[in-house]
Amino acid sequence: MWLLALVPICLAVFGSTGIWTVFAVSVMNNSVNLTHIFPYISDCAWYPPQKCLFTQICGLIIITALWIGMIQFQQVKQLGNHGRVNNASAVMGFLSCGGLSVCSNTQESEVSEFHLVGALVSFVSALAYFWMQVYLTYQGQSFPERSWMGPLRALFCTIATLLGIASIGFYATNCDSGVAVCEFALVMVIFFLFALFAVEFRHIECRILIMKKHILKDEKSLESVKVNVSVVELFK
Repeated sequence: MWLLALVPICLAVFGSTGIWTVFAVSVMNNSVNLTHIFPYISDCAWYPPQKCLFTQICGLIIITALWIGMIQFQQVKQLGNHGRVNNASAVMGFLSCGGLSVCSNTQESEVSEFHLVGALVSFVSALAYFWMQVYLTYQGQSFPERSWMGPLRALFCTIATLLGIASIGFYATNCDSGVAVCEFALVMVIFFLFALFAVEFRHIECRILIMKKHILKDEKSLESVKVNVSVVELFK
């Protein structure tokens, strides 16, 4: 169903646009000074109005990411993979969204410890989640795009991992601008990895299931009740 495939793309476009909008607003109102240092994403969201904008954007990203994660979990499961990796990936997805929630709602200027822990949990869990998705790409039933989807997903996971390692190196050398650049780049790569789910989601078809409920307590109430519920039938 191609409409469902638009959800990961919308997340990637909205998230990327939102983060750079917060950056642009902070530059325009002189909340950050690019001639002094390249700011972290959280530095751009210190003051209103970009602070409020950043919180709202992260909230919508979290909701959409959780939705995508649940769909992907069920899709992989119905493709024949009921293993621990799929379950672990779901846990990592929830942890990443939880970390982002903590990070976006506790600004570094207010509660720096919680903010940094939230950011670390979010990024590390996201990397673990997408590496697990690389493994799960080759599990279960095949789909036409798997021949290039697996290598492409692995490539961008590698780029994301290298950016994470580079940010650690910059942090160790007290190069804050380098860490900030890696942070922005890492976020963009993660959004791209989310967008790749659109390739798999387009194979999902929605059907209508008719359920009959028989009430046997009273003869007068012997009737069939038809309830229309939407279900997802994968790779029929």
